[in-house]
Amino acid sequence: MKLSDLINGVLTREAVSEWARPWGKAFESEAEDPAIQEALEKLYSADSPSTDRMYLFGPEDFEEWLRKLRAHASKGPPLH
Repeated sequence: MKLSDLINGVLTREAVSEWARPWGKAFESEAEDPAIQEALEKLYSADSPSTDRMYLFGPEDFEEWLRKLRAHASKGPPLH
C-alpha cells in the first residue's frame, strides 16, 4: 500500500504524489468509494509545500490518513 510505504520511508512523498496524480482530482477520478477517493486526493497532496514549513503535511498526517482508511475498510461493504 502506497500510504504505508510513505509512512515507512519506502517511498518519498514526491513518488507517492506522482503515483496518485491520475486520481488526484475528484472530477477526473473513477473511484466509486468516497473513502478511496479521499485517500487518493490526500496522497496526491503529500508533497504540497507550506509557507511556514517545508511541507503542508507530515508523518502524523499520513498516519491519521491511514487510520481513517483502515477504519473505513473495517466497516465492510454496505448491505443492500
